[in-house]
Amino acid sequence: RVPSEPEKRWKIEETFLLKLPNLSLPDLNLTREEIILLNYLISQGSIFRHTDIEKYLFTLQEKLKAFLPHNEQLQHSLSKLDDIFIPSGKLLKNYSGKEEIIDDLIDSILLHKTCLIIYHAFSTDKTKTFYIHPLKLFEHDGGLYVFVRIVKHDSIRIVAIERIQKLTVLQEIFEYPSDFNPEKILDSAFTITFSDPITAKIWFSPDQAKYII
Repeated sequence: RVPSEPEKRWKIEETFLLKLPNLSLPDLNLTREEIILLNYLISQGSIFRHTDIEKYLFTLQEKLKAFLPHNEQLQHSLSKLDDIFIPSGKLLKNYSGKEEIIDDLIDSILLHKTCLIIYHAFSTDKTKTFYIHPLKLFEHDGGLYVFVRIVKHDSIRIVAIERIQKLTVLQEIFEYPSDFNPEKILDSAFTITFSDPITAKIWFSPDQAKYII
């Protein structure tokens, strides 16, 4: 810039950013349908109510609003995302105080790390200590559960998160079982209880048969 000349500024148009030669950039603008779907998924996080994890759902929702399209009418309607979905009204278990255990389980699943847990067994009302290979987390009827391989018995079991009293992540790496199929197990389970399959015949009254899937 020459001192005697007035100051000049240039800028690249926003639309040109997606048309650079020899360069393909994804369109990061979320559609209306994508925003509503993401908000619905966030609303399903009510299982983390009363825990430190809950605050991340609020911050995530606020960040989501920053992606609203630059359309005043659409922004006004989507700014009321909270009014679209009713949070789940089912009975939810309280996981306050279990945040560190949940975080450690997630890390162990991602890194395939063996864990040592102290666990209160509901059926026997006894506290046990054993080694596990955490495989998959899932939600069922307002509760959080994890598929694990019990090292001592070399068997797949389901463990309730709220009954884990202490979890220690070890440095030992385990090999993920190639034949593990959680969806298939849950499809064949009675609620979340599964064992060896049996053959049974069940009779339903005609007026109730149409409700059986």
